[in-house]
Amino acid sequence: SALYWAEVELKAPGTEGYCPWTVKFPEPDLELPHGAASYSFGFVTVRHPEHVVTVEAIDKDEKTPIENAEVILSPYRGYTNERGVAKVEIPKGRYELYVLKRGNYQTFQTPVEVASDMVIKAELMPELPEDEAAGYA
Repeated sequence: SALYWAEVELKAPGTEGYCPWTVKFPEPDLELPHGAASYSFGFVTVRHPEHVVTVEAIDKDEKTPIENAEVILSPYRGYTNERGVAKVEIPKGRYELYVLKRGNYQTFQTPVEVASDMVIKAELMPELPEDEAAGYA
């Protein structure tokens, strides 16, 4: 009696980068309570991954693994597991690596040149409590 969803198949562009798209459905020529509709969305097309970058996130002071830290080699992302390890598949190239655990640690950042599979140890410094951080202002 009514259309609650629709499936649309689209062909991704052959170029890398951000792709903003809009899907438009015209107002039907039917006696239904539906009007025209549209939806805008975007996505990033990337090259096929060639290598695996393994990131080990650890607490710099305690030397313990950091679980659920976000690992970013933009536009590629991952999260560390209970052992503090994330594996991110990416093509060769230059990246800026960020490892974040918001609210608990300072962001780890370093440039990375990926030419083969590699392992990177990211030692994150704990955030200072607010009362201690105020003394450094």
